[in-house]
Amino acid sequence: MNYLILNQLGTPKSPEPDDVGAYLREFLMDQNVIKLSRPFNDILVKIGIVPRRKFSSSEKYKKIWTAEGSPLAVYTEQLRQKLQAQLGSSWTVITAMRYGEPSIGTAVKKINFENAGSVVFLPLYPQFAQATVGSAIEKLEQELKKIKVSPSRVKIIDPFYNRDWYINALAATVKSHIKDNTHLLLSYHGIPLSQEKRSKTSYYQQCLQTTELLTAKLGIEKYNVTTAFQSRVGLAKWLEPSTTDATTGLASSPDKELVVVCPSFVADCLETIEEIGMELKAHYLESGGKSFKMIPCLNSDQALVDGIIQELK
Repeated sequence: MNYLILNQLGTPKSPEPDDVGAYLREFLMDQNVIKLSRPFNDILVKIGIVPRRKFSSSEKYKKIWTAEGSPLAVYTEQLRQKLQAQLGSSWTVITAMRYGEPSIGTAVKKINFENAGSVVFLPLYPQFAQATVGSAIEKLEQELKKIKVSPSRVKIIDPFYNRDWYINALAATVKSHIKDNTHLLLSYHGIPLSQEKRSKTSYYQQCLQTTELLTAKLGIEKYNVTTAFQSRVGLAKWLEPSTTDATTGLASSPDKELVVVCPSFVADCLETIEEIGMELKAHYLESGGKSFKMIPCLNSDQALVDGIIQELK
């Protein structure tokens, strides 16, 4: 039996404040996310951030929650089911969240390493950042150590930000929305500038390369494309320009139709549906913009399924 672990960032169990707070605590206590010594991190997260933010974040999650649950969990399960169907009985496809359940620890315990063939770990983040891919790999290694399995037993799929299949899949979702008067905004998840400087791999440059490859594939002029970074929090300097600032400037050209795509997200989630599709749209229209459209993520699109299967070969 071969195993494929699909790794996502994670999601609260429910949109209620207590569950959102539990999720935020686990997320923000990760040293890859907030790099502070333990006592200071405990005070900042457990006393300063979570008690306040769990209520505001809960309200945001309630806006996007579905009858089936969190959109991120729903889309990831749909992707898992499609991959399982196409890979057949020789593979078992497992979902693992970095934060929340089903956890990476839960996933590795489902694997019979003694009789396993290939064991593949796929972080579903197109670009590498220490706070996402790096943290997931670190957690995977910790969980493997607990069950006395060497990390070398697991193949880790590299970030796919410049893979032909990924660029082609993105282009296919965007192409029908591009017109002569369209401005394409590519909104990537931001990271603090300090994390970018510490990393051996430049997240910023990976994002720029995705933009360049997608722009070339679509055949649109570079002056009709903007790269920006969303989800900025706190007072530290983050990658620029921010998506909000970029959108404010673009709203001053009312003859343009703004189309937004989020190439650092594979599945739609709070950061795409609420932050971009609701908050950013309202900001753009209030700033004078006339037409705003958000392109959904690949989610469980067949092109994503085919691309992942290609990575397994």
